[in-house]
Amino acid sequence: AWTLLDSRNSQTNWADAEGRLFRFGNLTAFTNYRFTISENNGATDYTGVGELEYFYEPSDMLGIEGTPGAYGAVTPPYGLTNGLEVGDAFLCSAPTGTLDVAPGTRARCAGYALYTNETVLAAGGATSAFWYTHERFARLVWQWDMLYEAAFTAGTGGTVTTNGGWYGEDETVTVTAQPAAGRFFSHWTGNVPAAQRYQATLAFIPAEPVTAAAVFGQTFHVRTDGSDSADGLSWASAKKTLEAAVAAAGEAGIILVTNGVYDITSSWVEVTSPLAISSVNGPASTTLRARFATANRRRVMRVAHDGARVSGFTMREGNYLLLAVGNAGGLWLDAGTVSNCIVTANTAYGGGGARLTGGLLTHSVLSGNSATPAGADRRGGGVYIFGGTVQQCRIAGNLATYGGGAGLQGANAVLRECLITGNYSGVTRGGGVYVAAAGLVDRCTILTNSGSAGGGVYLDGGGTLRNSLVAQNQATYFADGGGGVYMSGGGAQLIGTTITRNRNTYGADRHGLFMSGGTAAGVVVKENGHGRFSTNQINITKTGGTFTHGCASPLPAGAGNTAADPMFADPAAGDFRLLPGSPCRDADLSGTGTADDLDGSPRPVDGGGDASAVPDMGCFEAADAATGPLA
Repeated sequence: AWTLLDSRNSQTNWADAEGRLFRFGNLTAFTNYRFTISENNGATDYTGVGELEYFYEPSDMLGIEGTPGAYGAVTPPYGLTNGLEVGDAFLCSAPTGTLDVAPGTRARCAGYALYTNETVLAAGGATSAFWYTHERFARLVWQWDMLYEAAFTAGTGGTVTTNGGWYGEDETVTVTAQPAAGRFFSHWTGNVPAAQRYQATLAFIPAEPVTAAAVFGQTFHVRTDGSDSADGLSWASAKKTLEAAVAAAGEAGIILVTNGVYDITSSWVEVTSPLAISSVNGPASTTLRARFATANRRRVMRVAHDGARVSGFTMREGNYLLLAVGNAGGLWLDAGTVSNCIVTANTAYGGGGARLTGGLLTHSVLSGNSATPAGADRRGGGVYIFGGTVQQCRIAGNLATYGGGAGLQGANAVLRECLITGNYSGVTRGGGVYVAAAGLVDRCTILTNSGSAGGGVYLDGGGTLRNSLVAQNQATYFADGGGGVYMSGGGAQLIGTTITRNRNTYGADRHGLFMSGGTAAGVVVKENGHGRFSTNQINITKTGGTFTHGCASPLPAGAGNTAADPMFADPAAGDFRLLPGSPCRDADLSGTGTADDLDGSPRPVDGGGDASAVPDMGCFEAADAATGPLA
């Protein structure tokens, strides 16, 4: 008889796992049984953490399966063969050769495996037939190798080195696209590996049928005295407008635009294929202008393909005053990369300069744009980010109702490594940046912005501000203030940031951080209120949320906080790094795990020289005491 494996079931507070095995009286009535594995949770009861299954199969059966699928007509057929006696012998076989099992997919028998239960291998071979002698229940699994068809074609302007064929799961498919004279390889269409889509040579092991075509492009030219009826294939036969060059390029091409001002004559220049569009001499010499818009609705450009690249333009005077959130005046970016551009003097109800739902806007300037007139939806004077990333940009001198410089609204909205300065949000929120519910502001420098509340940044119910410097901003209207940062709502996060030399001109306090909700960790809020209220150092006003492992005065409640002097290196010169001996060095024990500081230096390092690497409070991580400078 089967017995209980551990008879201590009546005891409590013992640490080892409890296992029990029971005997079933009628095994033929069931094919499997389930046992619960439990462990002590420190009390008088036990919490189940897993289950163990026991399978019972009658001894007169042979189960037949196939992996990765049950292909072909095998003998005996797939399923259960019942009524076998000990000593019964017969031939088991699978089809030879290859079988068409799905479009573009074939299977070839590679052998078999015979198990005496679910996992114990009793026999096997690389043949498609063998004699089986029955002793007890067994499981026969036919092994199949898969072959996949790969088909390659070439578009106009080139060839491919192979048209494809059938390839096994362990074979490497290799094909190269070869452009003709005057052409270049652009990309592959079809289900090729994503990382190789823009590589002329593909090399991969197939896991499914593959159909791909090589696309080849030409180089088109645009000049102010060109002609849209010309072919655009040389400077002598250049196109006159960028719209005509984009249309001629089709699904692939390089477009070069020489110096001059180019007026947009359509609703916008729309880039929906992997084109590479660039000016010859940069944005100072080449302007795309969307002036003279009909019914106040004309943007400069929309980029909507992940392979598109646009660089080297000034985009200006887009005007899209249609009542909707984030319409974009100058640039609408859904996918692709826009770099080295100046986006200026554009207007829209939201996203005055640019709107992003995806893609990357980098190494560009967004200045002098506006999201107007006043209203709750007028967000992001410089840029409104619903998704995608704005990185290493200068966002300056823009105007909006919410987020004079930038507005963020979306879990995938990212503003990173940017300078946000001199922006204005009128009588509402977020002079520099406004974050609505979700979004990430990371490693940004936010200076000299102005708004009614949250002069630098307004976190409205959610979003994250981390590893950033917020300085010399001002709140100008609401008594709630938040000259540097205003944060509300349980989802808002403020991490590893320095908030200093901000002020609230509407009242005598709430200069640095106003906090009614959310979480702050590793934050320095000091020396705010300089200027009009220089003697009133009310750096932080906290009516809700949690503030831990930070430096602020008056001292807020929370673990690891200090009100001591952070010992900035040279605050008068704008250097807010931490001097040796600062109480903020190696002091952020919050465990928020920020990877890099504002300078891009890794966190944490041992800045205190005590052989313990702990992040510093604020946006700057001090150098390792063993290897860094002496002061």
